[in-house]
Amino acid sequence: MLREVLHLVETAEGPISLADISRQLGIDRGVLDGMLNYWVRKGELLVDNRSTSACHVSCAEAGCHCGSCNGAAGCPFMARLPKSYVAARREKG
Repeated sequence: MLREVLHLVETAEGPISLADISRQLGIDRGVLDGMLNYWVRKGELLVDNRSTSACHVSCAEAGCHCGSCNGAAGCPFMARLPKSYVAARREKG
């Protein structure tokens, strides 16, 4: 089953979310998360950079003046994309 997960991500046309993989392969999301983390640790998959926030600064440091949070991770106004994965070979070139 681990190989099926890897193959699905490698053959996807772009980043693919955990929810999409779960639906396509019929695997529980909790179990699938562990499988994906295995491939990330092995260097075969990467977490897609667009699905995580690159900003780790406070509102003031980022130039935001709403004052409602301590950075992007806690910002109630910032949309968060679902975590998605991409084959490491695709990103390397």
